Amino acid sequence: MTPTGISKIGLCIGFLLIAVPATAQQAQDLIRAGSRWQGEILQGNQRFPTTILVTERTGERIRGEVHFSVGSRLNKLTFQGNVIDNSTVIWITDKKEGNVTYPGLYLGKVNGNQISGIWQVPSAGQYDRFVVTLVR
Repeated sequence: MTPTGISKIGLCIGFLLIAVPATAQQAQDLIRAGSRWQGEILQGNQRFPTTILVTERTGERIRGEVHFSVGSRLNKLTFQGNVIDNSTVIWITDKKEGNVTYPGLYLGKVNGNQISGIWQVPSAGQYDRFVVTLVR
């Protein structure tokens, strides 16, 4: 992906974060405050064990943390974003702890109890995929 492609995707995600209004949360929604998702962030041929914690949900707005391990080191990001039609998630990350690059842009699709999608850190030229499964 070229730097131009990354910028366009970043702009699209940013637009969605601003343009999508908050609506009422559906009762059967899996992306709720207190939910915990485990899986991995992929980058090239590397796989980083990952936990995503949704700490807040108000309507379609979400906040939380991404914890991922690189070797024996735990790294942490905070995020805020939106849930769209309980089937798509988008968020922007910021540094909390560890050797991380930021801000990152994440776009994922919910399929059953799994979220899979793409992530990017345009300022560092990094991008790839992630997949997590609901634990609780």
